[in-house]
Amino acid sequence: IDVGKIMQVKNISCHFLSDNQDWIFLPQKVTVQVSEDGNMFKSIGESTFTDEKEVKGAVIQPVLFSYKGKVRFIKLTAINQGTCPPWHPGAGNKAWLFADEIAVE
Repeated sequence: IDVGKIMQVKNISCHFLSDNQDWIFLPQKVTVQVSEDGNMFKSIGESTFTDEKEVKGAVIQPVLFSYKGKVRFIKLTAINQGTCPPWHPGAGNKAWLFADEIAVE
């Protein structure tokens, strides 16, 4: 993401949906990197999620990375679970990953 100019930030966040019934799972891992020039990126955080246990209904999981510094470019990477877990009726089939907008404060 190019925010257009170098700016002071304090938080970068995103929300992920978990809805096992519809084969939607949280990511295995989410990482965020920032840069002022678009070439040299610095890692500012990582969140990991273990294989989900069966959850009834939809759940929204926020992920927040605090960073007090100047940035222009942001790389947020979310790694999909890949396949539905063994306990799921769709075990072994491809899993979905749903995320909403990335917010920069």
